[in-house]
Amino acid sequence: MNCIFCGEKTVADGLWVLGSHICALCESKIVTIDAGDANYDFYKSGLKKMWRCAGACSPSAETILASLARR
Repeated sequence: MNCIFCGEKTVADGLWVLGSHICALCESKIVTIDAGDANYDFYKSGLKKMWRCAGACSPSAETILASLARR
């Protein structure tokens, strides 16, 4: 899976947020970035896009539970 911020392909590291993958390096940058950093707005807008898309792009809880019940 590719990181939504840097595009690097990662397999085992990082985390999943609202169906999107964030690599360990970008995760580290996000949790330690200062509001005055030049990249602050980049990460902030990326996280906002994830939250906005969550309702429209991610399956609902009902869809997930129905999928699990079919297994």
